[in-house]
Amino acid sequence: MKTASLVENACICVSEKLNDIVALVTPNEKMLRVLAAELGKKNLTREQLCADPQVQKAVNKAVTKICASAGLHRRETPVRVHLCAEEWLPDNELLTAAFKLKRRNVLQFYQKEVDALFNQLAASR
Repeated sequence: MKTASLVENACICVSEKLNDIVALVTPNEKMLRVLAAELGKKNLTREQLCADPQVQKAVNKAVTKICASAGLHRRETPVRVHLCAEEWLPDNELLTAAFKLKRRNVLQFYQKEVDALFNQLAASR
């Protein structure tokens, strides 16, 4: 599977307390379904797939691979990824009318998830 096509949109998040970065990712629906079939989870909904630990691990691995192939250093690669079941659209104020990321809105919308990712990182140290 071509890994880059699995990610439809991404928002990189940083912490003042940790040197690692995390990412919010909206998966491409078609490629998410391909991944689900490969993992034997084709009957799950998008929300269930995004919450599934095995799917999350596969997407995190794909993101790491994308970053490595782009020549990014380890510190420039997200350590953890949160899969966002909601589509990012101008209608829900997560993208502009030109489909550019509204970073502040995305971070506000997913603050709880971003905090959880960083708390998991801090706890694993």
